[in-house]
Amino acid sequence: DFAEERLCRPGQRHLRLPNRRSPREIRLVSGRKQVGDYYLISLEGVLEREGASKLKGSVLYARQDDRPEFEDDEYMVSDIVGLKVVVSDKDNFDDAQEI
Repeated sequence: DFAEERLCRPGQRHLRLPNRRSPREIRLVSGRKQVGDYYLISLEGVLEREGASKLKGSVLYARQDDRPEFEDDEYMVSDIVGLKVVVSDKDNFDDAQEI
């Protein structure tokens, strides 16, 4: 899911707070990978620990236009969910539901 590009490259993102239906635009100032699957990010306007703690449980979105270029045999998971699954010359299976 290209987390390093989404969470380390500065630019516009969208942030949905846990108690809100719609995300709001926010600027990612910087980010760096930590141990494991954790990232330390800096968001514009969030300068203190208290402000950051209010964002706990939020979801940070990147625009679909910002996703990286793919090779011919590479796909985003969201692009293939719902497509028919066919294994060489064998029978068709159900639509892909999730991966």
